[in-house]
Amino acid sequence: MLQNPKIASFFDADEVKTEVEFINDKGKIIRPDRVVVLNGQRIVIDYKTGKELEEHKIQILEYRDVISQVYKEPVLARLIYTENAKLIEVL
Repeated sequence: MLQNPKIASFFDADEVKTEVEFINDKGKIIRPDRVVVLNGQRIVIDYKTGKELEEHKIQILEYRDVISQVYKEPVLARLIYTENAKLIEVL
């Protein structure tokens, strides 16, 4: 995975938090794999194995929305499929 420079940059970010718990407005706890600040932009990252599923995108967007509310700033969402080091920007 670290051969991909975009993925490698997430490990050398300005700020890195792993598996931090956040609580949404309904009391549900979420635990994204990684939240980084890179070049002034907060990014939530979740690692996945297996095939790409729509439910992965739904999950990372939920993470993005909760973290955006907590930090009161826009947050980018990324999925990384570990088996083939595929990085997906989820909008």
